[in-house]
Amino acid sequence: MSSSTALPPTDDDTTLVDGLRHAMRRLAASVSVVTLRDAQGAAGATVSALCSLSFDPPSVLIALNQSGSMHDRILAVDTYAINILYADQEDVSRTFGAPNRTADCFKPGAWEDIMGAPCLIGAQSTLVCRRAAELPHGSHRVIVGEVLWTRSRAEVNPLLYADGGYRELSAL
Repeated sequence: MSSSTALPPTDDDTTLVDGLRHAMRRLAASVSVVTLRDAQGAAGATVSALCSLSFDPPSVLIALNQSGSMHDRILAVDTYAINILYADQEDVSRTFGAPNRTADCFKPGAWEDIMGAPCLIGAQSTLVCRRAAELPHGSHRVIVGEVLWTRSRAEVNPLLYADGGYRELSAL
């Protein structure tokens, strides 16, 4: 059995942030696209910070950068969708992750409106949520969504992101 020697805590914020960034790159996460429709039209952004929160009431949370284009828009709508991407939807992730995305980002994939939110047909899973609470922290805001509707594919093969690249779930 091997062990690693941990370095003592440091007051150097740069070292701590670099260490956190390095550690979080090793956390494999499903890739999701959060989408909404408001008076300006349809919008969306790729996120990897998605977490199940509660089954009573059914709730999830996402984290959005407060300086991102989706931040103010999601706070102005009641419902939005979380589209958990399937392994073959990397193009959707890249399009919605681009810094200067426009309504053209909805060109990859097939979309339908459900409860007022754009939902990706063929996603691994889709959740339509009502914004229930939010909490600012540092550069981000945690958004709690009460789940109103779900749809999932039978086969399980989500698009994953780890160590700066897209991955696929290996067969067990």
